[in-house]
Amino acid sequence: PALLELMTAELLFHKPDDPRAFIVDYLTRVKSGGTKPLLDVKDLETVFGMFDVVNRGVISSDQAERALRNLLGPDASLGLEPGTPLTKGQFVDAMNQALQANVPYKQ
Repeated sequence: PALLELMTAELLFHKPDDPRAFIVDYLTRVKSGGTKPLLDVKDLETVFGMFDVVNRGVISSDQAERALRNLLGPDASLGLEPGTPLTKGQFVDAMNQALQANVPYKQ
């Protein structure tokens, strides 16, 4: 089911003219190299900004955990000490690691 969800998300995001060819190409890429997270660094920086509503430049690890659970489900965890402040860079690094660890179909 995860592959189908990822493929559907890619279809909706890219809106190709030829969906069948896009799916064949996507499955070929998955077979040879696995999948990648749908969120990149810019997306994660945007997520950070959504939690840093007063522009302090830091959020708590509790907020980061909430962001990760929103993306990966209620069992996801960054494994950070509660209440630890995170800068944007620390947040992006921690989230990237968690997302990479949860990418399905990696080689």
